[in-house]
Amino acid sequence: MPDNLQTMDASRNYHEWIPAGDSTCLRQYIYWEDRRGNRYFDVQFKDSGKLYRYHDVPESLAFAMKRAPSRGKFFNRYIKGKYPFSPL
Repeated sequence: MPDNLQTMDASRNYHEWIPAGDSTCLRQYIYWEDRRGNRYFDVQFKDSGKLYRYHDVPESLAFAMKRAPSRGKFFNRYIKGKYPFSPL
């Protein structure tokens, strides 16, 4: 787990980081909810190593990405530009 995420509240309900496989643009991603029910989809990009948090991504969409033949294409089509995000 990236260093800046290890310091977060350990009581939150985290799922495991999911490697993006052979994606040319994504390194890994994780979907999680906090105690208040806020949903987060964190993604790390391969080339830059930068992390971004996308807000309110539906759980079904986050897990559909896991089954997508191309996770990068799935991310670009269904998540990027469609949900608010912030850099981590």
